[in-house]
Amino acid sequence: MHSDSVFRLDSQYLQQFPSLTLFSRCWADHKIPFQKLEKGTGSCGMPASRLTSCSFNVSYPTYLGATFDASTTNLTYRIPAPSYTQDPAEIILSFLSPITPTSTLRQAIPAAYLTVHVTGSFDIDLYLDLNGLWVSANRGNEIVWDFSQSQDSASKHASKGLKTWKVKRRVEQLLSEDADRGEWGTLHFTGPADVNHEAGTSALLRQRFSRTGKLENTVDTNFRSIMDQEPVFAFSKSFKLNETSASSQGSYDSVLFTLAHIQDPVIQFASSRGMTLMKPLWASYYLTADEVLDYHYHDFNKAFELASNYSSQLEEDALKSGSEDYKDILAVSARQVLGACSFAGTPDDPLIFFKEISSDGNMNTVDVIYPAFPFFLYTNPKWLAWLLEPLLEHMGSGQYP
Repeated sequence: MHSDSVFRLDSQYLQQFPSLTLFSRCWADHKIPFQKLEKGTGSCGMPASRLTSCSFNVSYPTYLGATFDASTTNLTYRIPAPSYTQDPAEIILSFLSPITPTSTLRQAIPAAYLTVHVTGSFDIDLYLDLNGLWVSANRGNEIVWDFSQSQDSASKHASKGLKTWKVKRRVEQLLSEDADRGEWGTLHFTGPADVNHEAGTSALLRQRFSRTGKLENTVDTNFRSIMDQEPVFAFSKSFKLNETSASSQGSYDSVLFTLAHIQDPVIQFASSRGMTLMKPLWASYYLTADEVLDYHYHDFNKAFELASNYSSQLEEDALKSGSEDYKDILAVSARQVLGACSFAGTPDDPLIFFKEISSDGNMNTVDVIYPAFPFFLYTNPKWLAWLLEPLLEHMGSGQYP
């Protein structure tokens, strides 16, 4: 019998498995699951669940709360120790979607970071997976996927090898949406070369990880629909804290992942020259998605610095004008505004397209641009000009109304 515990951080989804399930939510409350498991050394026993043949305990950590600013959300958990002689471990899930008004290229990359920070004196195994709902709102749509591993690079940012899952619909619906979500584009889920990986049926992967703490570095190539034996795309990481712990405070380690949704083209623009498929702005700097996402992954420290500078200045100015609540409102408002933006065009002719809500897919409508004016005037007035340019060009071409 294994002497292990599986730590259950939350249970909104797949109740039979010990997990933390985070959801990316659309404005209409459609949920996109992100599954996380933690496994650590602990006392043996049988779980009160449907995993009747497994030998581990299901343990519940203490949620210590969240902190956030304009770019970062940190969720903190305390993991119980396997014995009374050890202190609990602490895990922080740090999500970063950097707002970088001093760097338009960084802002134009449709990708985000997840850093998992772990502090403790006993070993912990981490599991993360995503499924096909990240690329389609219809659970019956078929998806295809690929796994790639890059080698160490001698490029200017001295990149180390990366592992990446790529997931997309088998038949994409270009420039179409379902339940307010785009039905074209590819999900890229990236981690460092020293993590394990596996694609397969969600229940089988999560159950086996709960028993063994491992993934097998294999890829299920039976392409199918999103919820047909739900295929998931997973990474796992072993934190050997017990071997390196030399103080009562325990050892520290971390791992960095990135998530990106790459679309090319990003929009169809009724410009003065007629209907035009617009390429993403980042494509003027990098030839492929792999190249820009390699840059993005290894740019974490600089992106974090620039985002922190913006958040600090926003907080300072907000507190001069209002209360703590006002500061928080501005932080989440900044996220909402830039979350609706797609940067397109070229460095010589950049354009921003702004997502409408509760409509037929139109972009850059005045009723959403108007309330965003203060954000753009404060953050980067040039972005406001790039946002207005498509609207003015379209009206001046005689196509409106």
